Amino acid sequence: MTSAQDDFFVGYLATPSGLRGPLRRIALLLILLALAVNVAAHQLARDPGAALWDLSEPREWTGVVRLTPYPVLERDDGTSLLVHEGKLGALDVATPFASQRVTVRGHAVTRGHELMIELLSEDDAIRLGEILDSKCHLGAMRPGSGKTHKACATLCIDGGIPPLLITIRPDGSPRYLLLVAPDGGVANTLVRGLVGEPVRVRGRVSRSGHLELLRLDTGGVERLTAR
Repeated sequence: MTSAQDDFFVGYLATPSGLRGPLRRIALLLILLALAVNVAAHQLARDPGAALWDLSEPREWTGVVRLTPYPVLERDDGTSLLVHEGKLGALDVATPFASQRVTVRGHAVTRGHELMIELLSEDDAIRLGEILDSKCHLGAMRPGSGKTHKACATLCIDGGIPPLLITIRPDGSPRYLLLVAPDGGVANTLVRGLVGEPVRVRGRVSRSGHLELLRLDTGGVERLTAR
């Protein structure tokens, strides 16, 4: 009777000496079994191949946007699917640039020779549009855009009128972004030679009240050339 009581396991008491050896052997056996299952699963699993989602630094690619059946960028050295961040496609972003040659910015998703481009969110991306002087375009002059207004817009920019970038949203409505220099100051001298012309602008968007500001990257404005 005493021996049976000594070998009875109670969770909140010390393990009886007669059970310690068997429990150690069972624990070791379970560990070895788990290792064996893990090794077997690794050996039997299908090799996923070399794949990479490169989130280290954004990159840029240039090509022509096509929309059907899915948005792609036809580059000089291949064609890449376009997607947005998260679980979103890029149709709404790509539609305004259909059949246009553009430069996009994003992260590479690759497997072997296949490349998918994950576009950056609209707060940190490349935009195509026209730089205008805000006073004339918002109502002081008609027309307040295009080459016919270039000379007037240049005088306004030289006079300190805030420069404005107008781009087109996917639904066709205009979007206005006040341009800010890379150091956070005024951008007039940086853009004066490019007003009234199609441009590619790279920078980051922020808000000040209801106003949207686009803080330019260094060297982030360039004239679009006809192709």
